[in-house]
Amino acid sequence: MKNQNIVIYLLCLTISSLLFSACAEDGDPGPQGPQGPQGEPGEQGEKGAQGEQGEPGTANVMYSDWVVFDWNLENFSTVKVHQLDIPEYSEEFVEQGGVILVYHKASPVGTLPFVQQLPVHAEYSLTYTAYVPGYIRVRASLNSASGFAGIITNGEFRYILIPGGVNLNGRQSDYSYLSYREIKQMFHLPD
Repeated sequence: MKNQNIVIYLLCLTISSLLFSACAEDGDPGPQGPQGPQGEPGEQGEKGAQGEQGEPGTANVMYSDWVVFDWNLENFSTVKVHQLDIPEYSEEFVEQGGVILVYHKASPVGTLPFVQQLPVHAEYSLTYTAYVPGYIRVRASLNSASGFAGIITNGEFRYILIPGGVNLNGRQSDYSYLSYREIKQMFHLPD
């Protein structure tokens, strides 16, 4: 009998709960209440100390003007060498992960100018060697002297020095796969 009373009690409790929940209806939202008072402004804190100098960024990139080839070291019919002093290209620059890139701008007669990164190996070869401390040599060589007229003799070159930055996992940035246009945009270089 006692179990029967408990069952009846639970059944009545369940039915009552269902009736109350079925009767509840949501009404319309009430009117907007008045706005509360404006909070008091907090006190301004003291200015902190200046931070330490950051790592070098793209602002430290150095570049030359376009240099006209004058073949000041060798000037033969099929081999030509231009040497250019670059005091900023030092042992310290190299040891700190600095990179040098050299580009050639050619203006062949009758065609549009173009820019290409050295080394170039086509019907001619145009390479450079960077010597520490402080100079590069651009070397042009060709099987036939006639090819120099359109590509090499009407050409100019430019070097770009990119100082080492943050070394990530022992890797250095490899800029050699970027086009001249990408390098120019990345480091905000003028024409």
